[in-house]
Amino acid sequence: DEKLQFAKGFGATHLVNAGKVDAVQAIIDITKGGADFVFDAIGVRKTMEQILPATRSGGPGADNHGGMAVLIGWPQTEITVDARHFMQNQRTYRGSLGATYPEKDFEMFLRWDKEGKFPLDKLVTKSYRLEDINEACDDLQKGRIQGRAIIEYPFLKQSEKKAAGAKKK
Repeated sequence: DEKLQFAKGFGATHLVNAGKVDAVQAIIDITKGGADFVFDAIGVRKTMEQILPATRSGGPGADNHGGMAVLIGWPQTEITVDARHFMQNQRTYRGSLGATYPEKDFEMFLRWDKEGKFPLDKLVTKSYRLEDINEACDDLQKGRIQGRAIIEYPFLKQSEKKAAGAKKK
């Protein structure tokens, strides 16, 4: 529930707790038949298998396409997909490595931040020191990170580098 509230702060208009309800059915109900686009950026088997049936159905005819399920990232496991979603409902399942066009997209993200639509300063919710990387991995696997986490790498300042070099001599 905390992660859902966090998502709401970034513009989510509908919240579905898949631990409490059937997520696919909830999406179908909210969208009155299925979404045009459904994205999975988690990459676990269950969510990868849920995104296609959560899209809207198409129908017969050349231009009556269904919705599109988009898997973002690099999947770590195989999934099972019901072929009827493709053949009877003309739905599409595609992959994306989450690529951006930095020269265009970063400018847009910064503009949205200034307009209060995408508060970048609130996106990173946890920081770890490099020596705490095992704790960071554990927190990530156990779902304890709401937004994004960063690993702080201890860069030495020029004065510290000189002092460290002097001590070695």
